[in-house]
Amino acid sequence: MSEIMEARNLLNSVKNNNLRIKALMERRYDYYTMALHGRDFADNRTPGNRPGNQPGSGVEAAVVALQGLECEICERIEDLTQLTRRTEALIDRIPDIKHRDLLKFRYYNNWSWNKVARAMNYERTQIWRIHNNALAAFAAELKVATPCNTMQHQTVL
Repeated sequence: MSEIMEARNLLNSVKNNNLRIKALMERRYDYYTMALHGRDFADNRTPGNRPGNQPGSGVEAAVVALQGLECEICERIEDLTQLTRRTEALIDRIPDIKHRDLLKFRYYNNWSWNKVARAMNYERTQIWRIHNNALAAFAAELKVATPCNTMQHQTVL
């Protein structure tokens, strides 16, 4: 895999992890709502002959699911925090502020190309060119920071 593709994949993993955490938090809200309103966890309807406080009820299942989700969310947030620290340190070493801003807008804020272009006062096609240069600069910083120059042997900065 090329160094630029490795750099893009690393930055995309920040964006993708953030989206996964948001999805888990939405699911957590759904489970919380089910538990709060006595909804059956299995089919999301009010239990007929199972009161919400009996073992095996939908409320109990929702609470158990909430506990598991909380642990998963915390683990993913910790992973994202470490990954963000690492990538931010690399981005901050890029000399060109346009490159730094573009990478942060696109990968941390998850902005569309149009929104990035408007914020930076460029045409979208210019943003793609700047993005390619920014990825090359990021890849160069990643290469310097990564022993053996392979993604399999990464060290956290």
